[in-house]
Amino acid sequence: MRQMPGQSVFKNLVDRGDVVVGDHEPPEVRDSYSRRFAISLHTDEIQQIENSKKEFWLEIRNLIISDDVIRTMLRVFAPHVTERFGDRLSQIRFKPWVDLVRDKSRFSLGPHSDTPRNVVVFLFYLPENAANKHLGTSVYVPKDPSFSCPGGPHHSRELFNCSYTADYVPNSAIGFFKSDDSFHGVETVSQDNETRNLIQISIQEM
Repeated sequence: MRQMPGQSVFKNLVDRGDVVVGDHEPPEVRDSYSRRFAISLHTDEIQQIENSKKEFWLEIRNLIISDDVIRTMLRVFAPHVTERFGDRLSQIRFKPWVDLVRDKSRFSLGPHSDTPRNVVVFLFYLPENAANKHLGTSVYVPKDPSFSCPGGPHHSRELFNCSYTADYVPNSAIGFFKSDDSFHGVETVSQDNETRNLIQISIQEM
């Protein structure tokens, strides 16, 4: 926690080009996405971190992208990974994407099934204490059992039941395997003084 970069180093998702908000979307959608900030630790963006903290994050990045860590994360969901790739698994190459993420007040994410190129995703929570444990990632189940989505759009919460919310507490994490029915999101960060810090690790097919 002492090594967390200052806010000026982070860029919001809209400015980074990570999210394109269509003209048909209501203003509150664009406003919500502009309240998620990130630093890509797997790119040259990491060089923007202040010098006094940069070496720490370089070490963290090198640990996370190591073959041992990638294999361990894939092993957690081994049956699903094997089912997805079948006989091709031995030829598949994987790459990690690592972002240091900061969500500010009034941020939210509707239920979605993540980008198709992801295989597994882990979110490592970085709260200072357990006071805001309600800020964890939520898992959703469609009210229509036949509903699925290959990934991309975020859907209305009215179409889903929230089945679980991971506690946003120190030394905790949540991970999921990417599928067309693995829906997750974030309930609205409603209070002005609420902030979520986390490391997001996405293992993708090359």
